[in-house]
This record gives sequence, structure tokens and C-alpha cells, in this order.
Amino acid sequence: MTKTLKSLAGAGFIATLIATAPFAANAQEFTLKMQSSDAAGVPNFELEQEWAERVGVMTGGRVSVEMLPVNSIVEHAETQDAIAAGILDGHITDTSYFTGKDPAFGLIANPVGAWSAPSEMLRFVEYGGGKELMNSLLNPRGLQFVGAVTPGLEAFVSSVPLDGVADL
Repeated sequence: MTKTLKSLAGAGFIATLIATAPFAANAQEFTLKMQSSDAAGVPNFELEQEWAERVGVMTGGRVSVEMLPVNSIVEHAETQDAIAAGILDGHITDTSYFTGKDPAFGLIANPVGAWSAPSEMLRFVEYGGGKELMNSLLNPRGLQFVGAVTPGLEAFVSSVPLDGVADL
């Protein structure tokens, strides 16, 4: 699973590089400052740091990503504004933090039980209109959706054992 997450994160960033390919011909170097909604030391942040290091390797050092833990530059719910203002270059976050801007951010971010497998969510984003939906929310704010990753299925919590639909 860890290998899959790393591959997906790398693929999402590579899509960004392809979308901004004009810089490749000039062989310029870029440093991207990105903030995570994960704390330093937690497994997700460690994966994000590994991904950032791989970006440097995969681009021959032309692109480096400075991956910062939650609240390093701005509060976790302020990263969209910070990106639009040029304070940050990007973020890895849960979009439900931005439901105050639009309730749709909460619906697309945390659809507990909507997917049977992480691959279903990723297919929705890439082939089912998810990317377009995200851009319809982000573009008016001066932002561009690049890609999604998922750590796995969401928890479904109950006060009683649920062994099947009949138990609901």
C-alpha cells in the first residue's frame, strides 16, 4: 500500500510538470514550497517527504519540493489563500478544511462509505468528472487542482457491531 501511495503522489506531481512543460526546454530550476495538513513525524507526512525527495530525483534536480508540516507557514485552513497570494506554491490537504468557503469542499473530501477501494476514488477523480468538479471550485479562487491521493478507506464508526447490511 505504501508503494502505491508513493506512486500515485509521484504521478500526480508528474502531471503538473507535464502541464507546465515550457520550463523544461529552458532547464531552469524551481523550488516549490508546499505545506501539508499532516504533522511532522506521522506516517503520512513521512510519505509526503519521500515523495518530495523523489520529485528532485525524477527531475534531475531541476525541481525541488520543500515539504512543510501543518501550520509551518499558515494555519491548515488558510493554505488556499496562501497559495493564491503566492506565499505557498501548493499543499497536500483534506479539502474539507475549506467548507467555510463552499460546502462542496466537504462533500468531495470526505465521502465516507462512497468508495469500496481507494482506486474507485482515484478513477472518479481522473475519469468520472472529479478533477473538473474540483477545478470548478478552485479556479475562481486562483487555484488549479493537480491530482488526488488517498491513504485508504475511511473509518465507519458504530456503537454496536456491524457484520453486514442486515445489522444496520
